[in-house]
Amino acid sequence: MDIFCATCQEPWDHHHLLHDLPDEVWDGGENSSSDLLRKKFAASPKTSIPPMLREDLKENGWVFGRTIVCILECGCCASNAGEGEDKDEVQERKDLRIEAEALMGDDLDGIISTLSTVDCFVGMG
Repeated sequence: MDIFCATCQEPWDHHHLLHDLPDEVWDGGENSSSDLLRKKFAASPKTSIPPMLREDLKENGWVFGRTIVCILECGCCASNAGEGEDKDEVQERKDLRIEAEALMGDDLDGIISTLSTVDCFVGMG
């Protein structure tokens, strides 16, 4: 299921976000603290992003809500940012995602489904 970036509206597959993206931004050697964190995140329910992984993601252009499926900014934002787009609309999309994520608590499948519905509601999906 695609989830859209709140800023540039680029679609991202939820499986990619959950399983591939942490490996793509991992910058440590085998058994480094970064590698151990990546492995721990892979085995976790993924209801929150550890601070070190959040920093690695941000260095690569990614900004999230509480979970890795609540995309506020993505790696494509620099090239896809909505030219002439109303900043209030972008902020509204971000706020909707954060609220939807808060409503669903730790139910990751519910968050994914709700974000997909939010994307349809705001005309992105």
